[in-house]
Amino acid sequence: MVHPPPISALQPWLAPLAGYSNLPFRLLCREHGCAVAVTEMVSAKGLLLGSSGTADLLATCPEDHPLVVQLFGAEPEVLGKATARLRQQGFLWFDLNAGCAVPKVTKTGAGAALPWTQSSSLSCFSAASAPAGSCITRQATYSDARP
Repeated sequence: MVHPPPISALQPWLAPLAGYSNLPFRLLCREHGCAVAVTEMVSAKGLLLGSSGTADLLATCPEDHPLVVQLFGAEPEVLGKATARLRQQGFLWFDLNAGCAVPKVTKTGAGAALPWTQSSSLSCFSAASAPAGSCITRQATYSDARP
C-alpha cells in the first residue's frame, strides 16, 4: 500500500513552478523545510512520445522524496498509460493539473479547460488514478479557459 505524502501546516509543500521546480531547486527548498515537492507540469502525451525535455522534468534522487508528479493532458487513455509508465519507473504520487490557464495548455482541453467538460474530467481523473491507486488535483476555472 502506498501511503499518502504528508499533509499538514507543519509540513509545507513546494508547489509546481514552471521553469523553476527542477531537481536542484527542489533540493534547495528541501534544505529549508520543504516536506513534499511537486514537479513542473509533465505532458502525458510528451512522456509517451519520449519528448526530450520530459526526462529533465522528472529527474530525481533519494533526497527528493516524497515527490509528486504533476501531469497534464485531456485524453484519458494517454493519462492512464503515462501514469502506469511513471509507476513502473518508481513514482508513487500524481497530481492531475486542472488549473493551468496558459493558452497552449487549454487549447488542447487540458489544464483549466479540463473541468469545463465534466465527463471528460472525470474520465481523465479515473484513468490517471487507476494505475496509481489515487491521484490529487486542484481545480481553478477561468472564463477564458472554456474551450
